Amino acid sequence: MDVVIETTDEERKLAEKYAEMHGSSLEELFKSALFERIEVEKATSIKEARAEKSLRKTALANPDLPVDFIKDILAAKEMPTEPFNFDNDEATTRNPKATLEDLFEGYDGQYTCEEISLKPIGKEYQPSDAGEPKGD
Repeated sequence: MDVVIETTDEERKLAEKYAEMHGSSLEELFKSALFERIEVEKATSIKEARAEKSLRKTALANPDLPVDFIKDILAAKEMPTEPFNFDNDEATTRNPKATLEDLFEGYDGQYTCEEISLKPIGKEYQPSDAGEPKGD
């Protein structure tokens, strides 16, 4: 089967240069691009169908949750996760499987509140006449 693709001279030169860089003919290049695009769209439609099915199933199991919330949770679940990386921080040298004993190693049980400010935040409650109910 012959297929004719109309391109500008600039597009043709670019395509020929690309094919030459990859050691391929224009025919092979266009064919591989076409079928790669078909595979991507097929995979995308399958993934979308699975996501829709999962959304329906989760929404039916949790009728009290808004659908948008469920969509966000399911989308977050699919996102790749990476460990935090703190440059020049002792967190990078910690054992990720540390036990509570490891975390509290060296803690002597003595705690002081020196760093905590006890100044009130906002307006304090001060009763006008403590103990005397106000009435008419």
